Amino acid sequence: MNRKFLTNPWAGFAGLVIISFALRIFKLNQGLWYDEIFTLFAFIRSGWKEIITGLPVPNNHILFSLLAKLSITIFGEKEWSLRLPSLILGGLTPPIIFLLLRDWVKNSTAFLTSIFLSLHFWMVWFSQDARGYAGWILFSFLSCFFFLNLEEEKNKSTALAYLITSIIACYFHLYGIFLLTSQLLFAISEKFLRKKSGTSQKLYLPIIALSLSLIFYLPGGGQLWNFYLEKGKETAGRWLEGYFWKELIKMLSGSHLLSISALFLLIFLGGLRQLKNKAIEFGILYLLSAGLILAFTLIFRVFIYPRFLSFFIPFYLLGIGLGIEEIYSLIQKKKFPLPARMVHYLLIAFIFFSLSWALIRYYHLGKQGFKKASIYIQKHYPFTPVISLGLAEEEFLYYLPRAQPVPGRYKLLPQNTVGKLIVASHPWSWAPYNLQTIEKYCTLEKVWESAGYKQNAVYLYRCF
Repeated sequence: MNRKFLTNPWAGFAGLVIISFALRIFKLNQGLWYDEIFTLFAFIRSGWKEIITGLPVPNNHILFSLLAKLSITIFGEKEWSLRLPSLILGGLTPPIIFLLLRDWVKNSTAFLTSIFLSLHFWMVWFSQDARGYAGWILFSFLSCFFFLNLEEEKNKSTALAYLITSIIACYFHLYGIFLLTSQLLFAISEKFLRKKSGTSQKLYLPIIALSLSLIFYLPGGGQLWNFYLEKGKETAGRWLEGYFWKELIKMLSGSHLLSISALFLLIFLGGLRQLKNKAIEFGILYLLSAGLILAFTLIFRVFIYPRFLSFFIPFYLLGIGLGIEEIYSLIQKKKFPLPARMVHYLLIAFIFFSLSWALIRYYHLGKQGFKKASIYIQKHYPFTPVISLGLAEEEFLYYLPRAQPVPGRYKLLPQNTVGKLIVASHPWSWAPYNLQTIEKYCTLEKVWESAGYKQNAVYLYRCF
């Protein structure tokens, strides 16, 4: 590793900016997936006031929706313009985290963590996503950083930076309130359990940040409460079950393979032994925040997806960077057949290769094949009637307006499929009788898989 990047922080910052943005600009115009199209239809195309006050479902990442609306107002409605706010925030995340982590860990570990963040395919996904996760990841990190510096840097600028970044984190994602709650609980434990002096600022600032953040959500609070009462407990396929934990580990690791992700998890757990000083407190805040989100999900039985915990990725990759240090130090102490330095570089190369492999796969497969399927149909079947069946029946119309949307639970009669194409999302969203009809009367012609979730796959059936 070039020492200049380690001794000169701005050289490292500049290098990471170039790498990070290059990886995120590439394939920025790939097709939109279900959540992006839903966000566009339900929120971004609404008026400014409706975006701020509308929370019929918790999917409205309000600050992102406002920024995306501003972007398409200036540049027009295109894939890249919808994703521009995420691109900027996601591209800046690795270099900013590199600069800030240098206060807590070795320069080499900070740089390695940031390189992993640059290559991590889910970090690239969120940076190319018309959703608020890129902002949620960056500003939750900044909020924790300024919170932990409040005690040492007792000045107005640090306090103001903490308040601004905390409120922004919450306005990108509602679950930011759990991050601020974890900070408040941490400050309470310092003042009343550990009897630590000089913590009053760390105690009242999270209360102010929490209060202001909740005020921003007040206009849509009634709608959100109604959603919880009516639909919030529909948890089929979205609950704290085995599938969720597997997908969570894969998301945090930036790999599509569970075996590789399990190895990354072991390295992360080993890295926890290397946490010291502020890094320990940083880890406590992140673990406590994640625990609060999971506890809320368990108690209130609301749905959850792994991406709700995407803010955890920077800490997870820091743990992997520290885990490499831990393995290196253990090998140095023990008599190991291979030199410690060689094992150290081999381990870095393995992680680098695994992340790069998953990233290349993401570029190849994309998020969801709506755009690819519509281009294929227009080319090969320009005049054939098309049925859009299943979970994403409305979203597919963004790319193929002539398709006929049919809900997955609607009974599709055999005579209604003759001479038509059926484009459908993953079969888990279909009624059993529709699956039987399609298998009996139609032929599977093509499948567009997703680099992300299996249910994002798009199927094309020919019924003639």
